[in-house]
Amino acid sequence: MTVLVDSAIWPWRGENWAHLVSDETYEELHEFAETLGLRRMSFQGDHYDINSQLRETAIQNGAQPVDGRELVARLKSAGLRLPPSQRPGRWEELDAKRPKVFDEVINEIETDWDLVHTQMYKRSTELALVLECSGGIKLEDANKFPEIETRITNHNCRLELLTSVFD
Repeated sequence: MTVLVDSAIWPWRGENWAHLVSDETYEELHEFAETLGLRRMSFQGDHYDINSQLRETAIQNGAQPVDGRELVARLKSAGLRLPPSQRPGRWEELDAKRPKVFDEVINEIETDWDLVHTQMYKRSTELALVLECSGGIKLEDANKFPEIETRITNHNCRLELLTSVFD
C-alpha cells in the first residue's frame, strides 16, 4: 500500500490543507480515506483534501509524507492524475425530487430507524444522496447495486449513495 500525503500548506477557511493520494489505485485511496473518517463525497477526482490535523493522523496510519512535487510526479507516473478540466468540481445542493436510481437501495435498508435529514447533491457527472438517521442504518448487501457506490459512516447513522447513472 502506498498512500502519500504532501505538506499542509494550502490555506482555506482558516486552516492549512494537504492532498492525500495513492500512487497505486483509487480503491486503495478510498479504503484509506474511509479509515480516516472521510466522506466519499470529499474525493476530488484523484485526491482528498485533508487538514493539517488529519494529515498527522494519516501519517500515523501509514501514509508516506512527501513534498508536493513528488506527490504529483508519482500520481502522474501511476496514471492517476487528472487534468483540472476532468476533475469533478464542487458539489451543488439540489432541492429536486429523488431520482429513481436510488429507490432500490433505499428499499433494502432496514426500516427500524428514523430519518432525520435527506439531502441530494450533484457535481459534473455524479449524483449523491445523503441520508442521516437517529439510529443505525443496516444494508445487507451493498454490492447488489453495482451502479451505486454506498458508504455508511457517522456511527452507522449516515448513508451516502453516489452514482453517475441518472434517470
